[in-house]
Amino acid sequence: MRKIRVKWQDLKPGMSVADDIYALNGTLIALKNSIIDDRMISLLERYHINAVNVHRDTVSENRAGFVATRQFRESFHKINNDMKKTFDRIINVDEEINVEEITNQLEGLIKEAKSGYELLNMLLDMEEESDSTYQHSIQVSMVSRVLGGWLELPEEEVALLGVAGLFHDIGKCKINPEVLNKGESLSRREYEIVRQHPLLGYKIVKDKDIDVRIKQAVLSHHERCDGSGYPLGIRIDRIGQFARIVAIADVYAAMTARRPYRNRSYSPFEVVNYMEKEGFGKFDSEYLICFLSHILNSYIHRKVRLNNGVQGEIIFLNKANLSKPLLKVSGGYLDLSLNPELTIVDML
Repeated sequence: MRKIRVKWQDLKPGMSVADDIYALNGTLIALKNSIIDDRMISLLERYHINAVNVHRDTVSENRAGFVATRQFRESFHKINNDMKKTFDRIINVDEEINVEEITNQLEGLIKEAKSGYELLNMLLDMEEESDSTYQHSIQVSMVSRVLGGWLELPEEEVALLGVAGLFHDIGKCKINPEVLNKGESLSRREYEIVRQHPLLGYKIVKDKDIDVRIKQAVLSHHERCDGSGYPLGIRIDRIGQFARIVAIADVYAAMTARRPYRNRSYSPFEVVNYMEKEGFGKFDSEYLICFLSHILNSYIHRKVRLNNGVQGEIIFLNKANLSKPLLKVSGGYLDLSLNPELTIVDML
C-alpha cells in the first residue's frame, strides 16, 4: 500500500500508520497499521516527532462517514444498465468480453471516490437500492479491487480482479429470476438450482479470450479452503488466487446488501463478527486477515445504532475483537468488547 508523509499537526483520527514509530530514545510509540487516535497524536507531540508515514488510502478530507454522491449514484446505475446489455450480448450473441472497455468503465466509477475506504462507504450507502445480480456484481468488483490494493497486488492484476468480480455471478443470468428473487427461503430443489450458477457461468466464459484467473473466479468463488464449498468441493491448493479474493468480497457484499429473503441488511461489524467466527479455515487466512484489519478503518467516526436502540460514534477499534469497537455515546463511552450482548446493526 502506498504511503505518504504527514506532519503530526495534520494527522487525523482514523488514519493508518504505515511504519513502526519510535521515539528518539527507542521507545515504541505505535506499530505499523495502528489506527491513529487523539492519544497517539498527543504522544507524537510529547516525543517531538514532527511527521510520520501513513497509508495514503486512509487519508481523506472527511472521515466522518461518506455519503454516496449524486454523481456516484448516476455512474453506478449507468454501469448497472450497461452491464445488463453487455451480459445479454455475451450470453445470447456469444460476443467476446472486451476486458479493456469494461475496465475503463469501472475506473470511471472508482474515480468518484478519493480512496478505497471512501469507495466502500459509498457502496454501503447504496444498500438502500433494491439488489440485483448486476448491482451485486458491481459491488463485488469494487470490493475485490479494494482488497487487491490492500494486498499490494500490481495495478494490472487489481484491474483484472475488478473484471473477475464483475463476472463472478454471470451464471445467475441463466437461472429463473423468480427463483433468484424469491421473497422467502428456497426449497431444496431451488437451492440446488442456484448452486449451479458457478458451472453455468463457467460454461459461458470458458472459451472467451480472457485471463484464465477470471474464468477461475467464475467457477470457484463458492469453493472454500477446507473443501466445504461448491460446485467441486476443492481445497485451497486448487482454488485460484482471484477466486479466493472474490470469495471474500462476495460474502461481504451479499451480507451488507438487502435481499428479498430477509428484512434487513447486515452491518459491516456483523459481517466481520461472522467472518471472525466462521471464516478462518474456509477463506484464505492471509487475505481474510488483511481484509478484516482494513475494512473497519473506513468506519472510524461513523455514527451507528446498536441492537438496543442506542446510537453512538465509533472512536476506536479493538484489534482483539474487531466487531466490538469503543463508542462515544450520550453521557460517555461504551466499550462493546465488555458488552457481548450488544451489536452494531445499523450504520447511520
